[in-house]
Amino acid sequence: GCEVAAFRAVVMLSLFLMAKKTRRNTCPVNVLFATAFALQVGCPDNLFDVGYQLSCVAVLAIFLIYPSIKRILYPKSRMLRWLWEASAVSLSVQMLIMPLCLYHFSSFPVHFSLTNILWLPLTPAIMFAGILGAGAQLLHADELAAIVMTVASVAVQAGIKGLLVLNELPFSNLKCIYLEAEDLWLYYLGYLYIGSTVSRTICHRLLRVSMVAVLFTIMYSVRELAFSAAPEILVFAKSGKLQCELYYQYQAWSTAPDSKVATAYRLRKRTGSIYAAEPDQIRHILATL
Repeated sequence: GCEVAAFRAVVMLSLFLMAKKTRRNTCPVNVLFATAFALQVGCPDNLFDVGYQLSCVAVLAIFLIYPSIKRILYPKSRMLRWLWEASAVSLSVQMLIMPLCLYHFSSFPVHFSLTNILWLPLTPAIMFAGILGAGAQLLHADELAAIVMTVASVAVQAGIKGLLVLNELPFSNLKCIYLEAEDLWLYYLGYLYIGSTVSRTICHRLLRVSMVAVLFTIMYSVRELAFSAAPEILVFAKSGKLQCELYYQYQAWSTAPDSKVATAYRLRKRTGSIYAAEPDQIRHILATL
């Protein structure tokens, strides 16, 4: 009954332990893809679960990108080394999940490194407290379980308050940035192109990054111009009745202006204003355009 992202972690850990027990060498990326394949066979709809997507991509980033970023610096101080490794994990993960966040939520946290550093010491404490509390309940030590769970609750509340404080900082979020499915494909294919061969020189790698960035910018700009120039119609059903909305140059005319069905579509089209209209009016506007 757990979420698919948690189930992914359980299956991966089980495969790692089975390999260790049988003394087989394991490639973390192979284990991740084997787990993803098994979960897809069991339930194909898992592919469309946002938590599952973010979970798989984040783990893939840790396996592929984190080791390279970690090697950039090696502070002598143990505290600085811990902070650098935490920042390297955060940076590597955000490099791959950023397009997914923009695609699904149209926003991206700028202070992601600070939030991850805040939660790094809290997460093990909360997990340990949960395991200890569950064990205490099984042993009918209710007083100990209550104390432990209180400590875990305080840690969670402290972490949430810290996140709220960071969220109030200037420029804490990039908002209203909309990506389409083709943008995702371009980003990940571009990243695959950048990392497909080990470049001997920094200039060669920077050239590859620049080529992908230019291609991404051109594609994004062309699509924006097309969206603002061509009218589009969305047809949907509300309470068994067919409704429609007309979009043109960041404005919308709708036969159901209060409908929640088209809210996400309006956001993605960056609609500045929406007007109530009858079908005949929409037909007349479309003919005029």
